[in-house]
Amino acid sequence: MALAFAVIEQGGGRAGGRGGARGDRDGDHRRAAVVAWSTAMQQQVPDEELGRLNAFNSLGEQIAVPAGYLLVAAASAYWSSGHILLVCSVVILAAGVANACVRDVRRIRRR
Repeated sequence: MALAFAVIEQGGGRAGGRGGARGDRDGDHRRAAVVAWSTAMQQQVPDEELGRLNAFNSLGEQIAVPAGYLLVAAASAYWSSGHILLVCSVVILAAGVANACVRDVRRIRRR
């Protein structure tokens, strides 16, 4: 399934698909992260829970961008772009630290 995600993310192997020959390094890193995340979920999550977890994951990913746009638009009326970037950086750092504090996350081992 991870290979399927990789093919879909690269435009299905069609000429003119995203990434590919134009050397889109940011897109390449994002595709690699998608494949790594999908593989880890398939390895670590029991089959009977995988569909539900994928649904929650997709919902969170799809809501995060528009919600972020709304929050930044509202914040831009009061703060400079430097302050907004600082707050966003702190939020991302806090999310990473919070994930690292979860015992089950620390116990994940490569199979």
